[in-house]
Amino acid sequence: MKTFVLTILVVMAAAALARTDVTMLASSFSPKDVVILKGDTVRWTNTSARVHTSTAYNGMWNSGDVQPGAYYEFTFTQTGYFTYRCLYHVAMGMVGSVRVSETAVDPASFGRVKAIYR
Repeated sequence: MKTFVLTILVVMAAAALARTDVTMLASSFSPKDVVILKGDTVRWTNTSARVHTSTAYNGMWNSGDVQPGAYYEFTFTQTGYFTYRCLYHVAMGMVGSVRVSETAVDPASFGRVKAIYR
């Protein structure tokens, strides 16, 4: 029994340290909206020929210039709903969001949750 409980705790701890990948395209993020757990990391990778940023509207993070082929990572240590944009291409609609939860969230409910936080 003790081994079983310990195994579950180790698996749960490992799951909380996940990485979610977001691709910086020419004028958009893909995926645009992500749902993660507190403690997870988001990696923005620039696969386009343009320089981009990942900049939170609330100032929580700012990648600076992410050159083509480079990436930026940020680990979320607090829960909430965070919106961000590329400083250079926001007018083209290059925006996204990160929903950070304490516990697992059903991604299908994301649209309803997003409406509450806006």
